Amino acid sequence: MKRYVYLFIISVSVIFFSCDNCRYLECAVSNLAINISLTEKLTGKDLLFGPDAKYDAENVIFYSVENRDTILHSKDIFKFPKTNYDTIIQVSLLKNSEKVYVQWEAGKVDSFDISYQSYRSRCCGVLTGIQTLLYNKVNTHYKEYYLTELTE
Repeated sequence: MKRYVYLFIISVSVIFFSCDNCRYLECAVSNLAINISLTEKLTGKDLLFGPDAKYDAENVIFYSVENRDTILHSKDIFKFPKTNYDTIIQVSLLKNSEKVYVQWEAGKVDSFDISYQSYRSRCCGVLTGIQTLLYNKVNTHYKEYYLTELTE
């Protein structure tokens, strides 16, 4: 009888300690993306897309400079669901660059100053996201997964 009690206790212990809440969890990657639109401050006209576009969105370049290396950040152009599917640019930062430049056209370069926040999650290790985003030294009130509306 004692043997069955010990066997029961060991079985329950194995089952209890083998449960892993993280086992089937798909971890999100760090979010280092910025969704942006650019409009004219007074009229609200879209400066990147549509008939009144001032800049060619296909030719806009996002880059960082580290030491003597230039790091190009990728961009995608797509319709953003949270804005009734207006077309925007999504910039995917390749690393935690604190200063990112955007070249709208030859001779027209602006900058983003970016700070990051990292946190440790129980199941997924360390995740990093953008904490603040300044556009030409002005706070954009950045919110993760939302649209950052820039004006000129």
